[in-house]
Amino acid sequence: MTEAALVQDLFRRLAQGSSAIGEAQRFNALGIPTTRYHGNGTARKAGKRWYPVRIAQIIANTAYKGLHTYQSAYGAIERQVPPLVESALWEQANAQLQRNRKLPKRNRTREYLLCGLITCGRCGASYVGQIVTRPSGKLNVYYRCGNRGTPIHPAREDRCLSKIVDATWLEQTVWEDCRAFILNPGEALGEAQRQLQERLRQTAHMDQERVASLHALAEKAHERERIMTLFRRGRLNLAEAETQLDDIAREEADLRQQCSAIDAQKALADTYAAYLTGASRMLQRLQERLTEVEQTDAQTTKRQVVEMLVQDIRIDTHDGAPRGSTPCTVTVRYAFIPERVAVNGRARTVTL
Repeated sequence: MTEAALVQDLFRRLAQGSSAIGEAQRFNALGIPTTRYHGNGTARKAGKRWYPVRIAQIIANTAYKGLHTYQSAYGAIERQVPPLVESALWEQANAQLQRNRKLPKRNRTREYLLCGLITCGRCGASYVGQIVTRPSGKLNVYYRCGNRGTPIHPAREDRCLSKIVDATWLEQTVWEDCRAFILNPGEALGEAQRQLQERLRQTAHMDQERVASLHALAEKAHERERIMTLFRRGRLNLAEAETQLDDIAREEADLRQQCSAIDAQKALADTYAAYLTGASRMLQRLQERLTEVEQTDAQTTKRQVVEMLVQDIRIDTHDGAPRGSTPCTVTVRYAFIPERVAVNGRARTVTL
């Protein structure tokens, strides 16, 4: 099998329901080399094993569907390249990868409320749930970095050394923040509404700018015709005509860019308005059902609430922390609530 065929097969397997962990284990079992190449074709230093993060990077790389992005000193430059897989297959594989991150298919004895929302500040991998059985028979539930797992990283030196976090404590801390917001969302929603109104006022002003830009674009077309007429009549030589036409082309590009930026801002405001409306309706329903949700411990409903209110959670491990000091910091970013930092595994939060 060629490398191209191997990659195509990888995308098909992901699209059909496989996972980055399963494919990394399969690659290692087959002895597939991990050699990577520079842009000029020279080989880079090969690693010892395939890891899920590398599989995920391959699946997320848009070059495989025909769009290569080069990060230059002047910003990102996109170019079309021959696709290795069809765009639809690329989308299916990436959608499955996202589903795997948030709703793993493995049989679990416990639902993890924050699964897929926690990332490691050290290596960038997602945190996963883990149950540890103590000699006494007691079960301890944790969130740990996905790069700590022994099935994926059998060599100890390859594992991430980030700290584990007590799952019960972290879930309770986040849920208490969400619960407090559900019961009293007035100030935060009011601020969000003010931000939305400001966005809408800006977009209303941008509509006038867009009309002016479109009018200016039409004028540039007339200017180009006038330059061509003067050139045909011999009033301008070739060099003068080309210079003026190049200036017009640059001005047209700037005007089109302004129109695109205005359209993007309007789309963002519309998306934010729809999101805010959905959040308000859901909060109203949850206020009526909050007692029932907590009494029945409805994890599906809780998860919907968390996904709407929590943007992401980052765990930063402090290297060389002495005993009794803070081993890690948990930073939670909320959609409407101020960012909070939980320190040293205690339910103490500090508003930044």
